[in-house]
Amino acid sequence: IYLQASSSNPRLLTYGQVQDRMENFIYGSMDAADKPPSIQVKHLQNGRIVGSAIQKFTLFRLFPIMFCDITLRLKTFQIYLKLREMLEIVLVLPARKSWLPYLDTLSIEFQCLMATLLPDKMILVYEGKYAYFKKMALHANNFKNMPKTLAQRHQLRHCLLLSHCQFLKSYNHVSGVKKIEIHQLSQAVKTLLGGKYGLQLQLSVEQMQQCSKLNYNHLLYQLATIYVHNLLHVEETPAFFQIVHILKINQQWTLVVDQLITIGYDENLCYYELKSDNLFTTVLPQELKYYHKGLDLYEISGRFFLSLSSRL
Repeated sequence: IYLQASSSNPRLLTYGQVQDRMENFIYGSMDAADKPPSIQVKHLQNGRIVGSAIQKFTLFRLFPIMFCDITLRLKTFQIYLKLREMLEIVLVLPARKSWLPYLDTLSIEFQCLMATLLPDKMILVYEGKYAYFKKMALHANNFKNMPKTLAQRHQLRHCLLLSHCQFLKSYNHVSGVKKIEIHQLSQAVKTLLGGKYGLQLQLSVEQMQQCSKLNYNHLLYQLATIYVHNLLHVEETPAFFQIVHILKINQQWTLVVDQLITIGYDENLCYYELKSDNLFTTVLPQELKYYHKGLDLYEISGRFFLSLSSRL
């Protein structure tokens, strides 16, 4: 909230300009599902941002992209960078024990920055939780043990998810299915498929199908969406690909992908910069093991950036 208010400094942006930028921002197809409500002038004045937890997290993650022209001029942006780096470690699944010392260092640096730059916003963790649960109890008229109540509700929701008949089973579902022939594909893709499948592909041309979305074992793969394919070198730099086609070849759904080149990581945006050299290959859904959620690409001044919500 403080970063949003800081970005509304008249020398940078007015409250109205912040609201306009929020309302006109174009979200990617995957982020659009968790699109946060636009921050209005009254929200900034009251110091309260509306929306669910996942919507607020989406706003937090996209903040450097939305306000890329002013972030480096915000005095408190270093706090954001430390907090974001901490969240990337906390949200990873499974977590690595070797990261804990670095997380401890980050938390100390974060507290020091808060005490230096925002001393009036700095509160002890216990006091912060106590005030939160007390406020929640007053609003809900529920004066029972709030942490226990929330935990029980989460358990009930988890039981509901597990009760679905398909949840624990192998599950495949496709949408947007249509027939496609070889001549409808680009020359690069035809060369790729011909070299890999050869005669088998020619025999199955009439039966070839394409879909726009593939739900494979509860993981969604969608056309034009980006996924992590591998980790490279000692630095574990993510290698990404973008889905070009989802084709059914030899009775098996296959992803035809464009292997993107990772140029580097922009520490000021907290985003990876990518580019395409039209390096096509095929990938089977069961071969993917890193970060199965689809990712969106955002363009800034002709350059393309992508964000991860956690480490890999």
